[in-house]
Amino acid sequence: MPAREIEIEIEGLTVAAREHGAADGAPVLALHGWLDNAASFETLAPLLPASLRVIALDLPGHGLSSHRHASAGVFFLDWVREVFAVADALSLERFSLLGHSMGAGIASLCAGTLPGRVVRMALVEGLGPMSAPADRAPEQLALHITGRKPSSGRPYPTIAAAAEVRAAQPNAPLSPRSAELLVSRAMRQEAERWVWRHDRRLRTTSSARLTEEQVLAFLQRIEAPALLIQAKNGWPYPEDLFAKRVAAVPDLTVIERPGNHHLHLDTPESVAAEIGAFLIGEALPA
Repeated sequence: MPAREIEIEIEGLTVAAREHGAADGAPVLALHGWLDNAASFETLAPLLPASLRVIALDLPGHGLSSHRHASAGVFFLDWVREVFAVADALSLERFSLLGHSMGAGIASLCAGTLPGRVVRMALVEGLGPMSAPADRAPEQLALHITGRKPSSGRPYPTIAAAAEVRAAQPNAPLSPRSAELLVSRAMRQEAERWVWRHDRRLRTTSSARLTEEQVLAFLQRIEAPALLIQAKNGWPYPEDLFAKRVAAVPDLTVIERPGNHHLHLDTPESVAAEIGAFLIGEALPA
């Protein structure tokens, strides 16, 4: 069944999404990483069980979704509220979550905020958001206020040219095909050039971050069974921090697979069996 483009109206914003699978299937909200978009799940979703309804969002400020009002700012916790607003708009009282990177951090906070609404949670390369010590809060806010104002980004003559640059990013390399999928949804044409769609405020320093103690408090409240897939060559986590976060989640299975940070997009067949089985409540493949 081909994916369907949908739009969800919340809080004066239009949230664009790609809906995969059966329209009456068990709902799964899929949340992408920073500066990515719904295309992050374009190769994985078709490999998941047909009984699932995977709704891959363009989080506000990303992809084809609206940007928040100029006076609203961009704060991580707002995405948590907006995920529940999307679920309410779709009349989803209970749903599962699938998150990658930043989206995994958002999913973690969602599951710890209203735990009774989350059925199951599958995470790829992320568990909770970035944190900072409490005594760093003044410096964090100062950097947000005085930091360099972000530009709209370099324009490109073609989507292919932008995809080539995106694929070569050293901290999150992508296959050419994966880069093209993400970039095609992330750009718009202006005259003879292609420019980024995303909200440029996403590139600013955050005004505030949760402390690690606050992150752990959210993780400890998660009631849903959770699966975390880490890439062998993925995003580096401080070992002590990662161990404490893993220990905080009451029912969490952690597995490692070969690949880079975007392994769910580059090599979806390496994780589809585990994610699919987990989301429908079956035992993970041996």
